[in-house]
Parts: sequence; structure tokens; C-alpha cells
Amino acid sequence: MNTTNGQATARTCCICGAPLPKFGGCNPEPAYIGEEWEQCCDACNFHIVMPAREYIAKLTETRLAASRALRG
Repeated sequence: MNTTNGQATARTCCICGAPLPKFGGCNPEPAYIGEEWEQCCDACNFHIVMPAREYIAKLTETRLAASRALRG
């Protein structure tokens, strides 16, 4: 649970606002950069976070390949 003004509030997904289970949740980076404790639901992880990570990995791979090609 998160606390707001000393009161406990239900944990929610930082992307869509859906309730999270008592334990668990997924790391929302790089799709959402916020507080260290914030987490996202499984649906947002699958549909938003994982594609963002795949995109960044492919972009990094493409840049590395281009850099190697320029070197010779």
C-alpha cells in the first residue's frame, strides 16, 4: 500500500490506474519514469512496457551496427 498524508491507499498501476495485487507488480521503466516504488499491472507490462523495451533494444542494436560499419 502507498501512503498519502499518513493514510494507506490501495496500490494502483502507475500507467492505467488498475488495482495491483497485494504483492507483485511490474517495473514500468522505460514506459513510465516516476517514483522508485511505483509499479504497473501485468496488462500494461505486456502491452506497453515490454514493447518499449524491445524498441529501445532494437534501436540500440541498430546504432551499434551503424557505428561498427562506419569504423570499417
